[in-house]
Amino acid sequence: MKELPSLSPDLIILDLSMPEMDGRETFCGIKKITALEGVPIVFLTAENTPAVQRELIALGATQVISKPFDPLELHLEISKYVASA
Repeated sequence: MKELPSLSPDLIILDLSMPEMDGRETFCGIKKITALEGVPIVFLTAENTPAVQRELIALGATQVISKPFDPLELHLEISKYVASA
């Protein structure tokens, strides 16, 4: 996570279920990095119930996308946040 600010991401996509550190923990760690303020964070998750979606949006997620997803729809969502997508 230390290297993330040096990458200057336009968008961060996280999965809710990840090994070692889950998506929530990763998200909270990213939110503490001042250099990444304003970078949209989108979750991809198979756990996209209304409760989970409300929780992630309340945490500050920009968008929550259900898996499985349509690649064209994902591209459209990403292009909302990244001009060159």
